[in-house]
Amino acid sequence: QRISIEPIFSLFVRNTHSTMAPPPKTWVFIVGHCEEWEDEERSIIGDRGLYYAFLRHLPDSQIVYIKDKECTRSNCQEKFRKLLEKSQGGDLLLFYYGGHGLEKGLVTINGKWLYKELVNLVEKHYRGEKVWFLLDCCYSGSLSNHLSDSSRISYLSLASQVAHWAASDYYWSMVECMVTALL
Repeated sequence: QRISIEPIFSLFVRNTHSTMAPPPKTWVFIVGHCEEWEDEERSIIGDRGLYYAFLRHLPDSQIVYIKDKECTRSNCQEKFRKLLEKSQGGDLLLFYYGGHGLEKGLVTINGKWLYKELVNLVEKHYRGEKVWFLLDCCYSGSLSNHLSDSSRISYLSLASQVAHWAASDYYWSMVECMVTALL
C-alpha cells in the first residue's frame, strides 16, 4: 500500500500548493549506503532520486549527499556536524538514511553509526528547532528510543521498519513516496 506524504512535504518544501510558509531554512542530509541497488532504481526511487528531487526545491548549499564508498562512519559524522553548524534558530533539518540498519544504529563502510551518537551530534551542534529523521532500513524504529522528550529540539522520526523487525529482500519503498511527493 502506498501512502502519499505530500501534505508533510508541503510544510517545508517551497511549492505553489503549500499554504504554509517554509521555515527560514531547510537543511537536508542524505546518506545512501546501498550499492546493491540498480543505478536506474536509485535515480528514480532511491537516494539519488530523493537528492535530485530536493535540488528542485532547495539550493545545493543546503543539501549534503553521501553515497556508497563515501559512507564511512567518520565521513558521515564530519559532514553531518559541518551541516549542523550552519543552522540557525527556526531552521528545519531533514536527515535521510537509506541502506542497512542494525538494532543500535546505521551500517557504514567501516562499522556502525550508533543512534545515540547521531542524536548526540544533533543535540550538541544543531541550532535549529525541528529535526525529521527518515530512516529507510532495518530496525529504523529503534532510533525513537534515543530521542528525548525534554530536548529543546522537536523531533519527528519516520521509520520504514519497527524496532524489532528486519526487512525482507524487498527494496525499501519509503523514499519512493518521498520522491513522488517532491516531483
